Amino acid sequence: LLGYSQGAEVSMDVIAGNSEVGGAVAAVSTAVSSHVVAIANFGDPGHVVGQPWDLGTATRAGLFPRGSAQLRSLSAFGSGKISAWCDANDPYCASGANLTVHLTYLNRYQNAAASFVLGKIGG
Repeated sequence: LLGYSQGAEVSMDVIAGNSEVGGAVAAVSTAVSSHVVAIANFGDPGHVVGQPWDLGTATRAGLFPRGSAQLRSLSAFGSGKISAWCDANDPYCASGANLTVHLTYLNRYQNAAASFVLGKIGG
């Protein structure tokens, strides 16, 4: 799975479910999620600092930080399957004020993300 901004939030919600923002969404079944080998995300508004998959330079949570139930689900899914980039001053994933940071993740991390995914699929 790959997500950018809201797409990043959705890709994580697909795996962990979400009952914290605007209603309840159940996680997909393990019969489906067991086929997911890699998740690469950029600028996730659900970002929480200090998770094993937390990459980038952010030191603040996003606009809609994930709760403990979601974080447990994501950890159980396998933090080694997730890489999520969030940089300081991003207005969505790090509660910052610099939109350019949010719009330029691929400039900074496309090679790292590609290497991560290719490493997971044996490419």
